[in-house]
Amino acid sequence: MDCIDDVTGEPFTCLEYLPQAPPAQQNVTVDQCWQQGEIITYGKKVASFTSDYVVYHGESAHVRDSLGNGWHIVAVNHCYSYGIHWYELYDADDGDYYGWVDLEYIDFW
Repeated sequence: MDCIDDVTGEPFTCLEYLPQAPPAQQNVTVDQCWQQGEIITYGKKVASFTSDYVVYHGESAHVRDSLGNGWHIVAVNHCYSYGIHWYELYDADDGDYYGWVDLEYIDFW
């Protein structure tokens, strides 16, 4: 991008206006855990997200678009990413994979 020097009137490349590289991905530490509980939706639609999004900061994608209130879950992993405590969940009754869910929507026993 060319700018004009206010003193000389000559064009120059404005480095401060060139597109910046995206910030480096933060390292997300995943810790194993084993906790049981249930989904609490508070009347909201609660989605679960992929590991690619939560752990590796890839494209935002859902594993499930809506989890049900009171569904029994088992958490097997935990991480802190995007300012949120996430838990990787499975259905406690039949083992279905639910993906990563915000702690705000989990009630652990």
